[in-house]
Amino acid sequence: MKSVVSIFQKVLAKEFYRTNAGFFLMVVGICFGFLRGAEHIALAQYFISSPILLMAPVFVWLLYTIKIILFNDSAMKKNTNQFLYVSGTLPTLTLSASLALVSLQQLMPAILYGGFLAAMAYHNNQFQAIPEVILVLTLFALLIMARLRWTILHINQEKKTGLVIQKLTTWFTRPYVLFYPEWIVRAQPMMVFGTKVFASLIIIGVSRLYDFDTYDERLFDMGCMLAFSFNLLLVFYYHRFENFHFSIMRSLPIALPQRLTNFIFIFILLQMAEIGTMINYLPSGIAVSHTIFLILFGLSIDLMFYAGMYFRDRAMESFVNRLFFMSIAWIVLILFQVPILLMAAVQVMLAIVIYRRHFYRFEFDAEINSEK
Repeated sequence: MKSVVSIFQKVLAKEFYRTNAGFFLMVVGICFGFLRGAEHIALAQYFISSPILLMAPVFVWLLYTIKIILFNDSAMKKNTNQFLYVSGTLPTLTLSASLALVSLQQLMPAILYGGFLAAMAYHNNQFQAIPEVILVLTLFALLIMARLRWTILHINQEKKTGLVIQKLTTWFTRPYVLFYPEWIVRAQPMMVFGTKVFASLIIIGVSRLYDFDTYDERLFDMGCMLAFSFNLLLVFYYHRFENFHFSIMRSLPIALPQRLTNFIFIFILLQMAEIGTMINYLPSGIAVSHTIFLILFGLSIDLMFYAGMYFRDRAMESFVNRLFFMSIAWIVLILFQVPILLMAAVQVMLAIVIYRRHFYRFEFDAEINSEK
């Protein structure tokens, strides 16, 4: 059993943390860069004070669990990991125990914070929160394990299109700008849902700080920048969709300005949740025109990273690492009050130059993108 666990650890657990190193660094930077120890303790006491308030960390753990499941599904589809399906011939107890250990390792950040909440609950005599935390984390670990076991035991499952979708496809001719949104919602529904919810919550959170004090628009700018940065995962998959799943697009006689225009319209559509949240929760004291500048800035981020992927094809790990360092650069520029509109203009011009020079020279690397 030790050898089986070791294999799953190397292929799934260690690879999960290696691939998401940039994501964890960004989370650590946000959590420990803006909050001190006393504030973490106060926040934990706030969570354990009520079962309803405890739903906040539970919701974050749910999103993290979905992220793990999506990673495991993607890892199992790689050609280099096909040998893992042989583990389906192992005894049920051995396979389930091995997958349970790997699931606990992948869920460890949530377990550590759950332990912190349980310790705070014990210290403050809020004993009702302890079994709730244990139960929720156990259920999430079992969910990861069960999904991974089902994937191993059910190889190459056929995906069927529902009758309603078949009828809608027959009755309506969809424009190109709807091709990618429909594909990504079908292929990665949890990733899209989690991105929209998390980005919207960040905007709501930063807009509600300092309600009774003079609001610094730089805080709102940084929150919106982080919200739009989460959508860069959708940009990564759009590049793959355009060059792998729907590669005929590169051969069609479509001018480069029209291709960029299609991209902008597609991501305006995909980011309507963030745009609507920004408008609805706009802090008092911030002009409506500044919101328009932020929307343009968010679209320029998408455009720059999209064009940058034509400079050289990159795997998800490299893409996320670059996003992490660019996020730090944007935060510094915002803190130094560099105009948002100026940054947006520079990023758009840079994107256009890179796109014009490298679009027709670009070669898609199937080996780098073999996970999908």
